Amino acid sequence: MEELCTGIVDEIIEPDIRIYGSNALWPSSRILNVNLGSKAGFKLLSFRVMPVRYNPVNGELEMAENIIAHISWNEATATFRSSGQIERGRRQLEGWIDNPEYLNSCSPALSLVEGAVDFIVITSDDYSDSFAQLVSFKNASGITTELVNIDSILLAGSGWDDAEILRNYIIERYQNDGLQYVLLGGDETVIPVRMIDLYCEGYSDNAPVDLYFSDLDGTWDSNGDHNYGQPDDNLDLYSDVTVGRALISSQSDAALFVERTIEYQQDPPAGDWQSTAMLCGAGLFTGYTGAKVCDSIAINLPMDWTIYKAYEASKSSDGYTTHIDIINDGTNWVHYAGHGSTTGIFWQGSPFGAEDSTGSFTVSLIGMLFMIRR
Repeated sequence: MEELCTGIVDEIIEPDIRIYGSNALWPSSRILNVNLGSKAGFKLLSFRVMPVRYNPVNGELEMAENIIAHISWNEATATFRSSGQIERGRRQLEGWIDNPEYLNSCSPALSLVEGAVDFIVITSDDYSDSFAQLVSFKNASGITTELVNIDSILLAGSGWDDAEILRNYIIERYQNDGLQYVLLGGDETVIPVRMIDLYCEGYSDNAPVDLYFSDLDGTWDSNGDHNYGQPDDNLDLYSDVTVGRALISSQSDAALFVERTIEYQQDPPAGDWQSTAMLCGAGLFTGYTGAKVCDSIAINLPMDWTIYKAYEASKSSDGYTTHIDIINDGTNWVHYAGHGSTTGIFWQGSPFGAEDSTGSFTVSLIGMLFMIRR
């Protein structure tokens, strides 16, 4: 894995007086962040083990040579899933968990009714002609796919708002028909979104979160206040179905999306671009850059990929243009965490317009492009 690192992230983290002023070992427990969840019917338990503890007042450092965690559980009603859902969940979890040898014995029960559909595409009448071509292509490829009209879902379903009605429909198809993949064919003007209150480093925001339609356990509103996706709403954050959204709002965009999707699956252009990623982390606000998100992505990309990084230091006058040539040469994965508007995307410092809409990019080969704009 080759990396081109530009910039130095000179973030300063101030000591937390609640920890550094306490005459006690930190953390108080060796087991932290216990979380129980479910993915495709497989029950998952995760926790963080802390072998080292420190007393910042007297300087005591304690390290455990061995830690034994005792786990117990109660019998519950069996979860039934289709063979396709079970196999897909097993493949995903094999690389996640510490005891993959138990996947077969801990598998959900096999449904007596085999899955009727693998993939649904949800869109409006305005774009159904374009997405019907994608549905036909998927069916011809052996993936059972349906085209579903969003208006019919919202008219027939139940829920507190349109987003909940859509999620309830996806849950019903997931539980009864073996659903594994969902494509939402349209932006927020076409397909409902779930807005979530977010908090990061002292800043707050409200953003659309499509994980709401993918993590199908619970309601995302366990306290019933309709402020969805909050820490007290008992989220497990494991995707049960794979959900994507085609951010289109015109017929020409829909046609182009479908055309390129089919083209890249049928006959993708050859070249090193298929295993190349470009991660751009701009300064987002005082003391915080996009490097954190980019690094978390980097460790989850394939080990044999070439991964380029351009990180902006948390000071002014430190934007870059080096990444533009890399993206223009072709990349399979681009993540940009920075600033943007309808005229372009930018670093925090100069050159502000290194990534703008005036012709800096002449991209011919690109796979997945993700942006966090602020």
